[in-house]
Amino acid sequence: MRGATLFLALSALSLVVGCGGAETETQAEVGATIVKVASVERTRFDGEVSLVGSIEAWQVATLVPDVPGRIRSVEVRIGQKVDKSEVLLSLVDDDYAQGVLQAEAATDMAKAQLSGAEATHRRFTDLKARDAVTDAEFEKVDVALRLAQAQVRQAEVGLSVAKDRLYDTRLRAPFAGTVIARNVEVGEMLGGGPGKGPPIQLADLSRVRVTASIGETQASKISIGDVISVQVDALPGEAFAGKVERINGQVDVRTRSVKVEAVLDEPDPRLIHGMSAGFLIEGVADEHLAIPREALLNRDDGTARVLVTADGSVTSREVRYGRSRTGLVPILEGLEAGEQVLVAGHTRLADGSPITIAGTPQ
Repeated sequence: MRGATLFLALSALSLVVGCGGAETETQAEVGATIVKVASVERTRFDGEVSLVGSIEAWQVATLVPDVPGRIRSVEVRIGQKVDKSEVLLSLVDDDYAQGVLQAEAATDMAKAQLSGAEATHRRFTDLKARDAVTDAEFEKVDVALRLAQAQVRQAEVGLSVAKDRLYDTRLRAPFAGTVIARNVEVGEMLGGGPGKGPPIQLADLSRVRVTASIGETQASKISIGDVISVQVDALPGEAFAGKVERINGQVDVRTRSVKVEAVLDEPDPRLIHGMSAGFLIEGVADEHLAIPREALLNRDDGTARVLVTADGSVTSREVRYGRSRTGLVPILEGLEAGEQVLVAGHTRLADGSPITIAGTPQ
């Protein structure tokens, strides 16, 4: 009788534990987000190599006056076009102007001393010809002349330096271009300590180039002169033609990539230095791991976040991707073949979120 009672108690306990487990499982299923997934697969992208890069001005210069001083005036604003040699800013130049006056006075004095030394040298040359002076006396006068000549040269160099320093209180444009940065105001000191940024940056946008990095395995498939089609995120639906102009002869050992530079045939004034851009090199077939475009989250200049699923939960992963004209995008880094990424129902999920894959048998 006691054995039968114990058996009934254990049976009841088993039922209670079993019911609790079923309830927990039901709650997990209810709390899980229903999503769709796609597998990471190797895909052939016919007729193109897709690269992500950026628009760069033909030349960019960070401009700082060659001499320190307090800013008297700033003549330009961001976005302003300037001509070569145009003054961009001026420093207070009183001390430098005084330095020129002092150097001029020193030069005049040295020249006067030279004039006296030359006269003495001519007189002693005459006397020496008549044996009226000793060799030692003549040598002393000769040394004085050479010293006076050296002092004039030294004074003239000092005057030239003083004039250059006065000239350098005006910061001038080294080439015609557009002001793309201005981080100074009237009254600030330049050259007296760490600044808050380049005083003025100038960009030459008369020609525009596009730079990008290409994997070392792809680099052998492109050549200088290959035609490219550039697409800029800021101008959707538009394309700009150009050609590959340079391919770096060295592989970056950290990223195993090669720098490629292309030049646009006709630069557009809407293209701004630093814009993210991608370009397609036509006539080249290549294979990449690929995923549907919908899987990409938080896209930013060739990088994005994707959610990878395993064991009923998700993990966030950063990937580097390329350009494509289809619904699939090439993955350059961050995923492996066979992994599954979320393509629907995933925009608000975080790491570790429970999921239910749509179409999976319950």
